[in-house]
Amino acid sequence: MFAGPIFAVDDLHTIEEPISFQNGKQGIFHRLDDWLENGNPARVADPNSISSRIRNNLRMTIDLSGRSVLSQRAGKSASGSVVFLGIDVHKVFSDEEGDWASLLAQPYLTKLNNVRGPHFFDDDNDWEMVYRITNINFTRLFGKHMNLKVGHFEVPYGLELPINTNGTLRDMASGKNLGVKADWGVTLNGAFTDFEYEFSISRGSGNEYFDTESPYAIAGRIGSNEDRNVMVGVSFFHGEIWNPGALAGYKAGLVDASGVIGNVIDRQRFGFDLRYHFEKPVTILAEFNWGRDFERKVFNSLLEFDVYNPSRSLMWFSQFNYLSEEYESAMGGWQSFINGSLGCRWNPGNNWALSTMFIQELSTKHPADAVKRLGGVFFTQVRYRF
Repeated sequence: MFAGPIFAVDDLHTIEEPISFQNGKQGIFHRLDDWLENGNPARVADPNSISSRIRNNLRMTIDLSGRSVLSQRAGKSASGSVVFLGIDVHKVFSDEEGDWASLLAQPYLTKLNNVRGPHFFDDDNDWEMVYRITNINFTRLFGKHMNLKVGHFEVPYGLELPINTNGTLRDMASGKNLGVKADWGVTLNGAFTDFEYEFSISRGSGNEYFDTESPYAIAGRIGSNEDRNVMVGVSFFHGEIWNPGALAGYKAGLVDASGVIGNVIDRQRFGFDLRYHFEKPVTILAEFNWGRDFERKVFNSLLEFDVYNPSRSLMWFSQFNYLSEEYESAMGGWQSFINGSLGCRWNPGNNWALSTMFIQELSTKHPADAVKRLGGVFFTQVRYRF
């Protein structure tokens, strides 16, 4: 259960958020900053030069994060860490008629140190290239209300789509609910006056693209615009997800698991989400999910409270997650567990972000009344953007 927050993938930036570079840097960062700001002085007057075309509407930064993890269960404690080093690029392509595409690329070298990661890591001390959000969105192919996105994107489902928790400790639990958070494929997306939408077809293999056992995912969400005080959305998800860990959990609830082979899990979800901003800097979020894994029923939900200071440089959040799934009657029926978390994120400047979060298991019911002691985990993260 603690693997999810480690890789909660708030987007590193939104389209409207400026990226600030620290003044006074030397070497490569100084030269990169100067090129982004001023271009090549010999060619800057020529808008048709390759340098000017690349530099125009381009924002880029280097992101370095360190995360520590301390867990405790049954009187035993364990510690570990994760290091992220990546580049965050956003480029808008334009011509005389306006914008026609936007590129977002976030490749991150990720190193585990005595921490359990997602299934694409070989072990608890492995390193991998994690692509986070890496795609291009064509905004002028089908008119102003429909765009085509190609690449690695967040699966359009639930609160994670409008909130986007990439790179932070905060997590909307989409990974635990769907088994895949970001995937390779294509989406149709757009916005109208009162609502926005996104529908996707993707590989179903997550960070790495492969077709072993033919995984796939079809998902979509329709919701009110994000700038409203009240935002509601409905989502659906169907697919066969390549996720050995999720399949192992499914087999644990079967009296006879011999008929379930391979590494893909047949999964279906329907969701409803809600976000409400009060006049004071307080937000309530909720999400409810119904569905099945193969033929076994599933119900998951979350409730979150957020409190900000007036400048929004400081945020406190508390979240409660309820996850349940149906087991065979011979094993005691439904399994369920509830956990609660309390977190804080502080941005003391344009470059720094400091975060901490504590997750505690509050209640658990396991098949055949198996006893499992409750545990907790404490996270801290320091993040600096050059």
